[in-house]
Amino acid sequence: MAKPTFIKAETYTTKSQRYDELLKEGIEWIQKFSGNQWTDYNYHDPGITFLEQLCFALTDLGYKTNFPIEDILFIGKDNFDLEENNLFYPPHKILPSNPLTASDYRKLILDKINNIQNAWVFPENDNLQNIAGLHHVKVQLNDNLNSEQIQQAHKQVNELIMEHRTLCTDFYPVTSLKKNEIKFHGNITLDSFVVGEKVLANIFLKIEQSISNKPKFYNYTELEENGYDVNKLYTGPLTQKGFLKDVDFSDKTNEIYISELKEIMYSIEGVQEIENLVFFKNGIQIFDDYIAFEKDSYPSLISHDEAFFDDELEGIQFYRNDSIYKIDKIIFQQTYDALAVEEKKLHHQNFSNPLNTFKGRFTQDDFESYYSIMRELPSIYGLREDELPSKSSDLRKAQVKQLKAYLLIFDQFMANHISQVTNIRTLFSVDNENNRTQFNQIPVDVPEIETIIGSDLSAYQAYLDKNVESRSEFFERKNTILDHMIARFGESFNTSLLGKIYALHNDDASEMDIEQYCLNIKINYAQRLRELGYSRAKSFDYTKKRRDDTNLSGIEKRLKLKLGIQKNISDSIVSFFTNKAQLLESKEVWEKKTLSIEEGPQLEVLALPVQAYKEEDIRFYLNNVNAFKFLFLNGTKLKNYTIVKTSNECFLLFKGIESQPPALLYSAKSEEKCTEKKVQAIQKIKEFNALSEGFYMIENILLRPNAQKKFTLYIQDENHKRVMESYYTSYGEIKPELFSDFSILAVDKKNYNVVKQTNTNKFEIVLYDLLNKPLFKSCTAYDKEVFAKEAIPLMIQFFGKLAMEDQIKDFSEVVAINDLSNKFPNDFNYSNELNFIFPDWPSRFQNKEFKNHIIQVLNENIPAHLNFKVHYLTINQINQFEEAYTQWTSLKRSKPSKELDSKSLQIIQMLLSYKKDEKK
Repeated sequence: MAKPTFIKAETYTTKSQRYDELLKEGIEWIQKFSGNQWTDYNYHDPGITFLEQLCFALTDLGYKTNFPIEDILFIGKDNFDLEENNLFYPPHKILPSNPLTASDYRKLILDKINNIQNAWVFPENDNLQNIAGLHHVKVQLNDNLNSEQIQQAHKQVNELIMEHRTLCTDFYPVTSLKKNEIKFHGNITLDSFVVGEKVLANIFLKIEQSISNKPKFYNYTELEENGYDVNKLYTGPLTQKGFLKDVDFSDKTNEIYISELKEIMYSIEGVQEIENLVFFKNGIQIFDDYIAFEKDSYPSLISHDEAFFDDELEGIQFYRNDSIYKIDKIIFQQTYDALAVEEKKLHHQNFSNPLNTFKGRFTQDDFESYYSIMRELPSIYGLREDELPSKSSDLRKAQVKQLKAYLLIFDQFMANHISQVTNIRTLFSVDNENNRTQFNQIPVDVPEIETIIGSDLSAYQAYLDKNVESRSEFFERKNTILDHMIARFGESFNTSLLGKIYALHNDDASEMDIEQYCLNIKINYAQRLRELGYSRAKSFDYTKKRRDDTNLSGIEKRLKLKLGIQKNISDSIVSFFTNKAQLLESKEVWEKKTLSIEEGPQLEVLALPVQAYKEEDIRFYLNNVNAFKFLFLNGTKLKNYTIVKTSNECFLLFKGIESQPPALLYSAKSEEKCTEKKVQAIQKIKEFNALSEGFYMIENILLRPNAQKKFTLYIQDENHKRVMESYYTSYGEIKPELFSDFSILAVDKKNYNVVKQTNTNKFEIVLYDLLNKPLFKSCTAYDKEVFAKEAIPLMIQFFGKLAMEDQIKDFSEVVAINDLSNKFPNDFNYSNELNFIFPDWPSRFQNKEFKNHIIQVLNENIPAHLNFKVHYLTINQINQFEEAYTQWTSLKRSKPSKELDSKSLQIIQMLLSYKKDEKK
């Protein structure tokens, strides 16, 4: 017997969608609170009728509230940007970062530069100054590039790594590896079931893969679908040509073992035997079991096009069944291309946000519309339009209006709920356009609503806005929402200290003004979270201008936002003062003067000559740096200004520093004029404070000497006294080969000779190489030739001991001669260190808690391996520093020069002097 089938009632997960439960619970609440006032709970009771309609309306709200999330977030087809407003970033936009590791830089170069097959980034661990953070970039270019293309590729790589340079790192100019061409000869026996052209194509392809180390691009989407860890997939720079795996990034090939190549050839299907296999490097036969390559070269298998000669494969002979198998060049080429195309395949990605595939089913008006419960009540209540008989009494009409007003309360709450659900995406938005978190609407579907709330609907809307959410409630809720949005990215931003300092220096600011100030700073920070995350360890590009804050490091961007600095920090801190004569110290002399206050005592003030006050300018007393700082700290406070009257004039006074009398700023005939100037003065000081808030970041590694230098290598005796010096000075650093050459040559007497010095009567000892070229000469000039000859055996004995114990480097010294680098201080740390320069006069920068906040922000956001120092400079020091820094950045954009080194040395000396001043 077949089982009967039934239509199952839909099971709703929330009570708001279950009408029967709502009605039952409503009746239970009525019974609980009505007591003896209400005894009839049957359906004919008007109260139960109202309850039924309310429960029905609530289920409608429940249905809408539980619509699929895409119906709520993707309302209509408007241009609301969920990425920027709600920070709904897809993984490929929020997870990638600026390159951090050598592998990251390799990925970036291979992805962005087309004429490069491979790239390597090496740390420079052996420089004379022991500076950490320097890197070499070596690239393997595509074959057959002309000089112009090579130069262009180098330029592109240099620009790319400078654009993405990390903090406290630097790069030497990129260099290309030289190609060492590899080819092989041999006799290969095939089995009877393979195609020789395919075997040869596989041999070429597999050997190329083995010796070239060319990375392979993978498809992001396929990897993600196959379960590849998304966090690993989008770590580091996002590559447009496809994903590059770190495991595929091997070191540059320095040697190839022929036995391994032979194994590769034997692994090809169809190869039975290989005889007379011979390998060549640059046309020279290799007799060892391995092929070695210099650090500046790379192996490349000879092009198969070049391998053909007279329609025969040069030096490669195939046999099958004891017969020669002739290779068809065209078939081979087609087979090879078919196999190689997969290996060279790129996976250009068109990344998109999956959110763009969703669409809501409703427009905003449709979703937010509310249907009044009054339209569902029986006609006997007379709630709808023209439903009440015209002959009804005034009492009846009044009762209907009273009932409407009572039911309007329920309609209003439910209409507001729909509005809140409709604006969920606005609620969780990081823009500053909507100043509300509680949304409402007028339930316009209520019949003849104007008879209840009046004809002016805009006034009622304003009433709703005011009472649904107060300004203090808005700020509290909006801050909580922003804290949540920021915390989703592992960040936090507490603005309480900024708000307190803002209130301290803005006497006229209301509590709401302070809240709005803090909210604006937090919103600005939230809107930049993706950019801040990407550039956390990124530095600026010193080869380009820093203008309008378009070329800033990640820490500079973050520090500016965390401190709420409004100005461009790439702009000058002091240049605007030259155009603001009001704050420049007057050339006239300030003297003490006594004012006879009207109906008061005499008052001693500091004043300029009378003629100085005939103009409309305000004159501040700025005779020293402390007075300048005092003005910025106290010039925004009303209590520090006083207006006094004499018998015929009014004066605007400013509180003096410490025990000094007040300064006379301005005089006028009326008190109103002085009051106007006081307001202007406070506003102007606030403006100057904002314009003065800035800072400079110096990476010590960029201050290292860069100009081409001459070096001399000295060899010392057991007392570390110089004995021999290199015969010729070397541009750039001393090559390691010179040490090994000395170790070999210095122990053989035949390599020494005594030579008379030019234009003197003295003699020196010269050490020659095998080609009779002078390499070293003695540091001592001997009066007689015999004395020089007697010294040679002693040198040989000592140098022989050093060579045997491999201690030549321990008894050597490399010195830059006739160069500015000799003047660079030895105690300056170029490695992993930053210096931050702040002005000491802006009011916030004089606040101890604010200074501690700066240190806290830097500690939290600067990479752990980096150290930093913070310096606060006077206006004179900042002026000097800015001038040197501007010249230095200009020189830094050009090639290294003595002028650049001179300016770097000047900045180093400045930094060291600031450090000494802070210790006093």
